[in-house]
Amino acid sequence: MSLFKFLFKYRLKFRRFLYQNRYLIERMYSTAWFLMFFNIILTLIIRNRFSEAMLVIISICFFLIAFIRSLNKMTTSLRSFLLDSIFLELISVVVLFDIFNKIAHLGNNLYDFIIQYVLIVLAITISWSIVSCMANNKVATLANIILSTAIGLMIYIKDAIFDVLPDSLFQKYDSSDFLISIGYTPKGIVQAALNYAFLPFLISNIIAALICEIKGYWIDKYNDGKDITMEMIKEDINEKEVHSSNESVEKSREKLEQTQANIKMQMNIIDNLLARGFKLSEALELAELDEEVYNKFKAEK
Repeated sequence: MSLFKFLFKYRLKFRRFLYQNRYLIERMYSTAWFLMFFNIILTLIIRNRFSEAMLVIISICFFLIAFIRSLNKMTTSLRSFLLDSIFLELISVVVLFDIFNKIAHLGNNLYDFIIQYVLIVLAITISWSIVSCMANNKVATLANIILSTAIGLMIYIKDAIFDVLPDSLFQKYDSSDFLISIGYTPKGIVQAALNYAFLPFLISNIIAALICEIKGYWIDKYNDGKDITMEMIKEDINEKEVHSSNESVEKSREKLEQTQANIKMQMNIIDNLLARGFKLSEALELAELDEEVYNKFKAEK
């Protein structure tokens, strides 16, 4: 359980860093959107390896920035978690599919497609589990249960609809000779394609929900039931700001006291010089004190 304690400590530090730099992250996100749109247009006009490679790089950067941006809201809000999670998971599938096609050159045959599919499932599951661990545990657990239930219901409804659809409706999709040759029907191919489209999201949400349950057990038993909330993040930042402000006030007060002590010493020197018969201008010059300051402190006495 010491692993959870370590993760809790650095997760809180990371969340504070994100919150303090939220405006910078927003500007980076807007810039990434612009670059993404510009590069897509450029790739459509000038299609070459360089533009495609740039599109892959910008897509990865955009996904990472969007992911970091979403962490600020979705990790403490159920509504943001549900909305942003759908966006992030869809974007991650598109980006990973693009990476495997452009860099790994997968997807040219059935076996390459299977490898690509397994890698995408693993990547989504791992990344989504990390997001769920970063979030408030109650928010993440409830969100993953809702998403898993929704996806399971969609699969069940899809199966119910396909059971009553006639096979003749899918004859026009008979273009996969290999799948047909090993016994699949056109209707079965479409149904399997939909199942495999839903499967990565269902797996990632179920595993993330299980991890959240384990984390919830650790929070209740070993962390006094305390989990990271937005109030905790803001409170700590405010405490640091107050502490920093108090330090500044203390330093200013010490500086003021030192200045006043120096002026008092200069005033004593001037008084001694005047007592010896020096002119005021000469005494001020020797003591290195402005006449206005001298008159002000003299009046206060």
